[in-house]
Amino acid sequence: MCYYREQMNEHSTLTDWLRYQAITVWDRIAFCRRQPHTQVFETTLTQNLVFQFYQLGKRARLGVTVYESAHERRNGNDLELVFEVDNRWLHVPCQCKILHQHNRYGGINHQVQGQLQLDLLLEYATRTGGLPVYLLYNHYSDPTFNESLSEHWKIPIEEFGCSFISARYLKEQLFIDGRIKAPSFSDLHRPHDQSALPFSALTTLLTQNGIHQFIHRYQTNTHPTDTPPAVFLRNELDIDGWDRLLRPAAIGRIVPLRGPTPILSLSGISTSFAPRYRLVFSAEMKERVLYRIE
Repeated sequence: MCYYREQMNEHSTLTDWLRYQAITVWDRIAFCRRQPHTQVFETTLTQNLVFQFYQLGKRARLGVTVYESAHERRNGNDLELVFEVDNRWLHVPCQCKILHQHNRYGGINHQVQGQLQLDLLLEYATRTGGLPVYLLYNHYSDPTFNESLSEHWKIPIEEFGCSFISARYLKEQLFIDGRIKAPSFSDLHRPHDQSALPFSALTTLLTQNGIHQFIHRYQTNTHPTDTPPAVFLRNELDIDGWDRLLRPAAIGRIVPLRGPTPILSLSGISTSFAPRYRLVFSAEMKERVLYRIE
């Protein structure tokens, strides 16, 4: 952990910071699980993640802008991530879930007024042209499995403290008799499957493949029958409905390209996926080296 902290300097890229945040989450969960009267929740981890990127944007070390929903009833702690690559923008709505101590993502079964939270996320992504994912917060204590996973990816296992997986993959693979069987860490992080990817793979894949190739590769690997997400131009983005928590100028709410319903005029806001935070990663700052990989 100290090694990674020392690497965070003015030359750090977003990929470096995603790795660092993932390791921090892994260590935070491990610490709390070792203490008999200490707990950690996904809402806390999400708030910490948002704050860390807020600090980055405030210090102008990376092109990160943080927004909070202006809608007072959006009290959850889920996220939207927006990435700029090659003057195009990819919108990634994220449902955040923590791996419970009994090694199951029990929260994946969560319902909101009788509707699976997973289905609400998928509906939201369809309306907004987004790439729906689950952002997973992890600590797993099986040394044999961890060694295998680490060796396959050639990264420390702690970098899986945050990982992401296609929401549609979960729906297609785990939906049984009207319910999602709560998966385990090993169910979703099989070394030779690539169903769940380390957090830093988001920017690594975007940089190596470009935004359209990333979408094609991600779709082919996880859900080949799925409709690909939209790719936005800057003039198709605005800031309605989001309060910028720090400057400089960036973007806000995405105007849907498909379907007639804008995000903020959805009826029954409490039964829709309603992200509270948006993190926008722009290549405008730091001489356009936000995604540089050393």
